[in-house]
Order: sequence, then structure tokens, then C-alpha cells
Amino acid sequence: MTPRYRIVGPLFSLVLAIALSWSLCTVLWAQTTSGKAAQDTASTASSAPASTATVEPALPPVPGLRLLPALTAQVSTLGSTEPSAAHELEVELTGWGAGIRRIQLADYANAVLGKERYEVQSTLEAFADANRTQLLARVYPYAARAVTINGERFDLQTVKWQLTEPGCYEVTFIDAANKPVLRITRRYSLDSGSSKDPLKYELLCQQRLTNLGSLPLRLVWEQNAQGDTPSEAGAPSDMRSIVHGYYDLAYNPSRQYVYTNKTFQTRHEFIDHLQPGSPAEPMWPSSKLTVPSELVFLAQLNRYFAVVTHRPINATTGVQPRQLDALFVSTGIEAIGVKPPSGADTRAAVMTLTSRPIDLTPGSAVDLDLSLYAGPRKREEFSKNAYEALGFSNLIKYELGCTWFTFQPIARGLLAFLKFIHYWLHDWAVAIIILVLCVRLILHPITKRSQISMMRMSKQMASIQPEMEKLKEKYKDDQTKLNGEIMRLYREKGVNPAGFLGCLPMFLQMPIWVALYAMLYFAIELRHQPAFYGVFQAISGGKWFFLADLSSPDHFIRFSDHPIMVSIPLLSSFDFSAINILPLMMAVVFYAQQKLTQPAPTNDQQKQQQQIMLISTMLFPVFLYNSPSGLTLYIMSSTLGGIIDSWIVRRHIKREEAAGTLLQTKPAKPVKPGSFMDRLSKMVEAKQREMMNNPRDDKRK
Repeated sequence: MTPRYRIVGPLFSLVLAIALSWSLCTVLWAQTTSGKAAQDTASTASSAPASTATVEPALPPVPGLRLLPALTAQVSTLGSTEPSAAHELEVELTGWGAGIRRIQLADYANAVLGKERYEVQSTLEAFADANRTQLLARVYPYAARAVTINGERFDLQTVKWQLTEPGCYEVTFIDAANKPVLRITRRYSLDSGSSKDPLKYELLCQQRLTNLGSLPLRLVWEQNAQGDTPSEAGAPSDMRSIVHGYYDLAYNPSRQYVYTNKTFQTRHEFIDHLQPGSPAEPMWPSSKLTVPSELVFLAQLNRYFAVVTHRPINATTGVQPRQLDALFVSTGIEAIGVKPPSGADTRAAVMTLTSRPIDLTPGSAVDLDLSLYAGPRKREEFSKNAYEALGFSNLIKYELGCTWFTFQPIARGLLAFLKFIHYWLHDWAVAIIILVLCVRLILHPITKRSQISMMRMSKQMASIQPEMEKLKEKYKDDQTKLNGEIMRLYREKGVNPAGFLGCLPMFLQMPIWVALYAMLYFAIELRHQPAFYGVFQAISGGKWFFLADLSSPDHFIRFSDHPIMVSIPLLSSFDFSAINILPLMMAVVFYAQQKLTQPAPTNDQQKQQQQIMLISTMLFPVFLYNSPSGLTLYIMSSTLGGIIDSWIVRRHIKREEAAGTLLQTKPAKPVKPGSFMDRLSKMVEAKQREMMNNPRDDKRK
């Protein structure tokens, strides 16, 4: 045997022996510490979440264990929708699973010009048909689902709980000897916060599980969290989303900040693939995150409102928000009902929470307290100390479709400016028009320079058109020579191939338009706010819906109180329950602007381009037919302002034409080699040479 194999053989034997010894020690250590690990209760916030809540029971089942239900499922109500109420919530509870029947907001109406209060949470019902005649299931948000006691699971959401006092429900388990074993108490109350930061939309759910027997118990608690927020009637798509707030332990191990996903996940992303009757699908830990994280809150959002589950916090004392997954190891979502083969999805969705195993010795108890925010996505609310600590400000984003790239500060700045104007004028429509005037005044120098540059370029191209035609005829067989002669002609006549760059400043308006689009769509401040001091409602005795709500279409003539959705191929779904006049007026204004601002075409190609641009412009009001009237009012006012702006600029151009100074250009400052403008000019020249080398006639051949 060679010396190398004499060394490798004993070394391999030594490694194998060490590995076997390590494995044996690991097994013995796991058996020794399993009892100690099982004693970690759900209240230890620093412990890492377990991978699953369903473990093999280490304790024997309780003989004859059964539940004592109440005789009736009584209803209990907290708060009020009256204007004099201390809170802005009216919470109606049910004895079925001690859940929530509905939550109404006192200061928000369900419909414009209506008196019925907005229901941010309600009983979830799933039907087998679109006419809602055959009920498949009924589920209550925040209801208790089940409890597993020493390996035996008991259903709780179809059980009647005993109402012991307003907002407090209780259920008791007894053994074969009719002795109490476990008492579960669920107490709801409206959290007032502090005198400085009153929490008007906060519901506290205090949950206590108490071991009343003489045997140790191992429990796994399951409950519903919030259910669906209402969808928006008449919207072309479901804008509801589900958001996780979490600690990013890799980036911020001290847990000072709560983060959310940059792009919210839609509700459909979670429930589209769920099958009827399937168990709740885990949502946390999120597959979207690749960093170590801890769950702080679970939120479901619609256009204006949020329902957020989190642990109670008293931010006035500087207490750091506690992790939700320290109490509940599993967070899931369940679809209720059957998805129809076609048409709108009528299923409901509810989130679920499942605790880690909880060990209770005789006489001991565990608290699983939760808080629920049910209210508007409003910065004034989320700026309160408790919600700032929880990171609720991350739930306000002005994003819609392609507006993900929009700078949020632009949208927030526009909203702040609108609020400032509204503070003095007390009307949002007037504030929008004032905003248009301010934007137009700021951009007027840029618009003026752009239009003069475009007009000068058009005049210059028209003036050299005869000479260009002669060159094309002379060098029709030598494309390279033709390109050189055209570039020489440009230089002699002072035509800058990059002259169209005067159009670029116009793009400065695009971020404002896009940010304003998203802001006006999601700003709750404009919800159910009438235009022009409600004059149209005043003259009709409150019966005319025209411009009664700047967050919805203008409803000039309304046919139905319910949406009449019609799907148009290649476009979108439109609600034809009313005639909206602002988009039609906007189309007329667009046409007028197009005719007034575009110069006369100098050739067939320019004429064709202008026709295509006109068609594209006229399609824009079609896409905005069901847009918020506040947005269409802004765009129409801005377009009217643009016509006036163009009229002023055209008068200036005519004066320059009369004086013969329009085509006179000031000596351009020397462009620094390698600068941005130098690179841009060279890029334009290269692109133009490329276009000349590939004329349309060659393409046709």
C-alpha cells in the first residue's frame, strides 16, 4: 500500500466515526430538549416561528371532553354611527364563533347622496348562482375557527357562544365528569388610544384561554382574521390588494422600521388558484421575500379603506410593535364559494391565523390579544404615534397600472397643494382648476420655447423642401451622395437636425399628469365630494348626481343605481349606467386643440402622421370614460389652458413672422465635446442618416 492510501484510509474511518457520533448526540439532544421547547408559549415575541402548528400530541386526550354551547347566538353592538359618538365605528358582533357581523364607519357613506353608512367589514356569504339565491357558506370575520386540545380538534365557528356582557363572549369545555377543563373568553372593545392621539377606528379583541382542570393541556388556536373589503362598484377591475408589514432583519436587525412590499399583491393573486373546500393556503412566510423577516401586520386594502390586523400597541410609551408571527405561526387565506366558469368571481375570501402549540399547566392562562384597524387610508390617521410605529404610512401609495414608476413625492406634493387651496376655497373642483392654472403658469416658458422651436423647424423644413426635391431627383441613383448633400443643405440653411429637441421639455408635464392620475384616483379626500359647492345638487333638491362625487364619473344622466358593465373588445369593460358628459366635452376640446396647435403639413407623410395622432388623441377620452370626474375635469381644464397658452404663443410667432425674425436663430453656444447635448445631437444625426439609408421606397420593393 502506498503512503497516500495509508493516510487516507485511517482518515476516512476517523471522519465516519465523528459523523456517526455527532448524529447520535444530535438525536439524544433533540429528545432531551423536546419537552423544554414545547413549553415556549405564544407570548414569547423573540422566539422564531415554528414551521407548522400541527404537531403530534405529547399529552393524552382528556376523557369525555366536550363543549357546552349557548342556547342562542346573541348579537352585541359596540359604538354608534351617530355624530355625537366618541368613536367612528359601529361594530355588530354575533354569537356564532364570537365573530364580527359588520363594521360601519360613522363618517363615511356607502353611496354618494346616501345616508347608509359604509360597511368596511361584513358577513361573508358565497352563493352558487349569480342571482344569490342558493347560499353555499356564511363566514364571520374574526370568528373563532377551532381549537385543538391534546390532539383533539373542536370546531368553534359553527358553535353558539355565550354572551356574558356587551362585547364579551365565552365558551367552556367539560370532561366526562362534567368538570370544567378549558374556558375561552373573547372580549371586544373600542380602543380609544390616548387623549393626544385618539384611535377612532381601532377595535381591540382580547382573547384568553384558561386551564380550569387538573391536567396539563396543549392547545393550538385557530381563528379568522379580517375578511374581504368591499369591492368598488363599476370599476373595470378588482383593485383590492393584500399587504404584509414586516421587520427586515437583514437590513434593520434592531426592528426600528416596518416595511411592506414595493408593489402590493392583488387579492386575485392569492385566491385565483384556490379550489372549493380546500384548506386555507399559507401566506406567511411570504415567497416574495428572500431575507429573514418577521410579520408585524396583515392588511387588506381597497381603493380608499384598509382593514389591518396587528398586535395591540401603546406607542405613547415608546413600546416597539410586537411580531404577529410570534403569536400565530401560520397566516393563510381561504376562498369561500365556487368560482364560476365565466363572468365575475363571486367568491369571498377570509384570512386565517393559527397559533403555535401552547402548553397550559392547571390554573394557568394565555392571552392572544389582537387589534383591528378598520378605517380610511388617510395620512392624518396614519401619522398618529401608534400607526407610525406600525408603519401604516406604507399603505398609502398612489399607484395605478403603469404609474409604478411615478415618484410618490410628486403625488403627495400635488395632494398637499390641493389641500392648501381647499383650505381657503372649500371646494375641491375649484382647487383642481387653480392647480391647472398654477401648473400652466409654471410650464408656460417651457411650452412657449417648445412651440416656437417646433414652428421654426417646420418653417425651415418647408423653405428648403424644393431644394431637397431637386437633390433627390439629381442623386436618385446614389443614396450615399444624396445623404451627404442633404446634410450639407441643412448646414447651409442653418437647419439643426436635432431641432425637434424643442419638444422634449413638453415631457416634463408627463410625470405631473401620471402622478395626478394616481393621486386623484386614490385620494380619499375627494371621495363623495361634490364639485362647485354642490350647485347641481342644490338646484335639483339633491336628486341630480351630476358631479356629486369627484372620485367617480360625472353621471350627467343616470339610468341605473347599479353598474351596467359592457366589455368592448381590445379596449376594456365600461359602465354604461350613466352618460358621462365630461369625457365627451374633453374629446371636443382635444379636437380643437389638435387643429389649432398643429402646423399645416408640408407633405403627405406629415399629413398621415397628424391623422394618426388625431385618432390616438380622440381615443384618450374613450379610455377615460369611467375615470374619476376630478381627473377628467383636470385634463379638460388643462387642455383648455393649453389652447389659451397656444393662442398666446401663436400671437408671438405671428409678430416674429411679421418682423422677419422667426427664422433667425441666435448663435448657439458651442457644445462641449462629450457632453449630454453633444451625444444627443450626434445620436439624432446618426438616426436620421439611418432613416435616409432605408427610404420607404426601398422597403416597398
